[in-house]
Amino acid sequence: ETWAHYFLMLDTLDTALDFGMARGSIGLLRQPPQASEPNRSAGLPARQDHRAFAPFIEAWTELTGMLNELSRSMGVADFYPFVLSRPTVRKLHLVHRVIASACG
Repeated sequence: ETWAHYFLMLDTLDTALDFGMARGSIGLLRQPPQASEPNRSAGLPARQDHRAFAPFIEAWTELTGMLNELSRSMGVADFYPFVLSRPTVRKLHLVHRVIASACG
């Protein structure tokens, strides 16, 4: 289930980027990781391997927040009616690390 959700998030963000949505943290996904600390609100400790993952979670939160607001303004149910809990973010990070280690 976590793997499927990770790929859903990745594909959705990639589609948004392909349509030119690069405002805010979504644009960070196509840039090299910064040397700054990752977002602590995601519940991740400050380690080197989190620098590429934290912008991914931040971009997802930004995009789904915007899509939920658009849905509400049209009077329909939220696009993404979930909140990523810290345990869920940790599971997604495990998937991210497994993929990153397999890719090189």
